Amino acid sequence: MLRICTPPDAESNDTLEFVDGRVFQRLSKPQYVSGDVVGRVWSFSDVTEAEASRNDLAHLAFHDALTGLATELSSKTASISARTF
Repeated sequence: MLRICTPPDAESNDTLEFVDGRVFQRLSKPQYVSGDVVGRVWSFSDVTEAEASRNDLAHLAFHDALTGLATELSSKTASISARTF
């Protein structure tokens, strides 16, 4: 939190993942009056469903939708990844 406020005109955008599975996006921006920073505005958005959908799509990209088994593409990708390191 201190890092976000240390220059006063800094902006931040990050994701908070809670123990209960909820995911929130946090946005912080300075509040200006007559060109001077006088405070900070914090916005929080519940992105739990969007994050779950994104994770599901990422899983389906490399797994068969019916069986849940890894596709041939994911095996080739893993093999290529292993060789590059």
